[in-house]
Amino acid sequence: MQQDQNKDDKVVQQFTVKPLHKIISDHKDVIKVVIPLQSVISSNKVEVEEQLKEFDRFSELWKEEPAEKVKEFQENDPLMSDYGIQIRKYQNLENDINALQPAYQVGSLLLITEPLQMSLIQETRNWKWAYGKALNEVGSTKMQEIFDFIEVLTKKMSRPIKDLDDIRTAMAALMEMREKFISIEMTIAPIEEAYLILNRFELVFNDGNAERVDSLTYAWRKLITQAKEVQDNLLEVQPGFKGGLLDGISQFKTDLGSFDDEYSTKGPMEEGIKPREASDRLVVFQAKFDELWRKYQTYSGGEELFGLTVTEYPSLQKVKKELNLLQKLYSLYNDVIDTVNGYYDIPWTDVDIEKINQELTDFQNKFVLLHRTLFN
Repeated sequence: MQQDQNKDDKVVQQFTVKPLHKIISDHKDVIKVVIPLQSVISSNKVEVEEQLKEFDRFSELWKEEPAEKVKEFQENDPLMSDYGIQIRKYQNLENDINALQPAYQVGSLLLITEPLQMSLIQETRNWKWAYGKALNEVGSTKMQEIFDFIEVLTKKMSRPIKDLDDIRTAMAALMEMREKFISIEMTIAPIEEAYLILNRFELVFNDGNAERVDSLTYAWRKLITQAKEVQDNLLEVQPGFKGGLLDGISQFKTDLGSFDDEYSTKGPMEEGIKPREASDRLVVFQAKFDELWRKYQTYSGGEELFGLTVTEYPSLQKVKKELNLLQKLYSLYNDVIDTVNGYYDIPWTDVDIEKINQELTDFQNKFVLLHRTLFN
């Protein structure tokens, strides 16, 4: 047995072979070549490191993520011109990289850096694309806001002037345009500049925004021209509508007096009537009041338009407040009556006491809030 074991050990020893690279590296002839070579490399180490330091100024290209950096940049609410500054920054970095030598001689070593330069150039383009994409999104949003504004005002100012409501609509549109005029004027130029920058640095996005920006100034100038025409038209029709306004105000005062008389004698607050009848009357008088209120707004706007003293109607304001409170009161009253009456239709087997208690508690809480509103 002992002899067999010794045989096995000899067989294992015979087949234990060194790896090839170990054999080569330990070969005396190879060692003779490697030792001088290591000396050469060590002697050039400092110069190699100095050459590589030239690429440290581009370190942000690989240390930062474009998407995260752009998101952080946007948190400071930058101007559109600030995006252009960033794009130019990375274009300058690309130019600097292109100006580097493709290889450097250090002693007996030749450092080929062209593949590294190509990679860095691609990184600068990724950064430019990230900022360009963000700029395109911002420009698109602001451009769409202006186009929407132009579309709305164009429709308002295209409406034929037939009555005081039309005049008020036109005047409101002109006033809205005056309020937005400066901000839009100051926004259009940066939008156009933004898309010039994107075009200059060949940052193309196939979303149609680059084509739409060409029509932005035209649409805005067209709206300005239309506004001048509407203003001139208002000056022409003003005398005729002023006479109609005064006649309308006179008739309105008569109608309001009749409404006040009917409201005080047959309105929802008449003493002695049942709640259900009061609720029905409230619907009727609310509809009549809404018509009077619409006329009041039209005539008040007309008086303001023609530079007249705006007539005050205390009784109209008083009824408006009363109807508002009555709507809350009888809305709650009707909800309570309808809910309680619905309980009679529920079979005993389906009665949910907790749900009913919760509904009644909610009604009670609403009544407490309404009571405070009515008597405060």
